[in-house]
Amino acid sequence: MKLNVTRSFIKMSLAALVLIIGVFLGVQTFGQEWSAEQKEITNVIKTVWDSLVKGDYETIDKLWHKDGAWWGAPFDLPQDKSTYLGGLKKVKFPSAEVKPVEVKVIGNTALIHYYYSFTVEGNSNVMRGRAAATLIKQDGKWIVIGLLMSSCSQLPPCQDTKPK
Repeated sequence: MKLNVTRSFIKMSLAALVLIIGVFLGVQTFGQEWSAEQKEITNVIKTVWDSLVKGDYETIDKLWHKDGAWWGAPFDLPQDKSTYLGGLKKVKFPSAEVKPVEVKVIGNTALIHYYYSFTVEGNSNVMRGRAAATLIKQDGKWIVIGLLMSSCSQLPPCQDTKPK
């Protein structure tokens, strides 16, 4: 018995195979288990956001390096720690959630990329975005030294990008 194989059947079979492989590899990548150190770093970021909802600025202060910097979507320049904390204290955050995507550890430095969402009291809109935080291990504990946040719904104002 001779099979009559058409080009469209071959194309569909190849597409299905690529899709199956892609799904399998995607599940393997995003379903990976974090190492103990990656979990520790992820917990620092989650604790910062949980503390924000609780209004626990003392914990946030302890988890940020004294010379750390934060660059959030509404600002055209990075903010130092005191400006960052001062701004947070002016707003109440009824909810916040983070979803880590990637954690890279290089010696005593770590980089974590994650999605975030939060609500602000008096505004029914959910703010969503993505962030990259840099942490260092100091005295056996991970602390944040930098955070860059980008809103997914509104681009931040940008300055001239030419070198000075």
